[in-house]
Amino acid sequence: MTGGALAAGLLLLVFSPQLLTWKVLYGTWVTVPQGTDYIEPRRLRLMDFLFSHLRGVLPWSPAFFFGMLGLPLLWGRNRRLTISLALAFLAYFLYNASHWQWYAGGAFGPRRITLLAPWFAIGLALLFDRLRHWRAGLPVVLAALMIGWMTMLTIRYRLFLIPHDPGLIRKMPELSFYFSLEALPLWALPGWADRSFVVVQLQQLFRPGGIDPLAVLLPVMALATWGVVAFAHRLARMRR
Repeated sequence: MTGGALAAGLLLLVFSPQLLTWKVLYGTWVTVPQGTDYIEPRRLRLMDFLFSHLRGVLPWSPAFFFGMLGLPLLWGRNRRLTISLALAFLAYFLYNASHWQWYAGGAFGPRRITLLAPWFAIGLALLFDRLRHWRAGLPVVLAALMIGWMTMLTIRYRLFLIPHDPGLIRKMPELSFYFSLEALPLWALPGWADRSFVVVQLQQLFRPGGIDPLAVLLPVMALATWGVVAFAHRLARMRR
């Protein structure tokens, strides 16, 4: 009971700036500024939200999709945590699937569910662990397929082989999105890589004058990677 009261108090504290903003702007503590038709629960667009070539989760963010599939594997380890995470996940996920503009406008991919990235990370880790017990190389294969698809998708988007306007994407035949010759623009890979952030920063690293951002970014990335690996090794030793 004490823990629940503390959680409720922290929730109110964190959300209070939003409540105050609504009160100042709209004269009420709780409101939907976009209007009453902003969310349409009776028109749940779940299949489109998951699978549509118009920024569905699977084609535009496969790591999120497979992370979602892996979340139920948490049930065998911690049922209370599974229920808590599932309730929060379903509430936010279904809210976005009932949005009249579920594809989130002109952004790249399903941007609104990036808030659920910690959930997807847990699910993906559990899925990789289960696949590893079946075949040691399966997690590597799945990760390689996801990385390869997203690399090609990013190149297509940057080269406007996929239109940026959601209305034009909607008009694209789904077969063209997945299976056209432009779906794997390997010919554009060298030029895209040559203009990528890391390559440009490496090129600037050897130019005189100024502190290159990469000189700061690389140590941070290395330290973060080391921290994740060290934490994973520690968890493995605790299980033994």
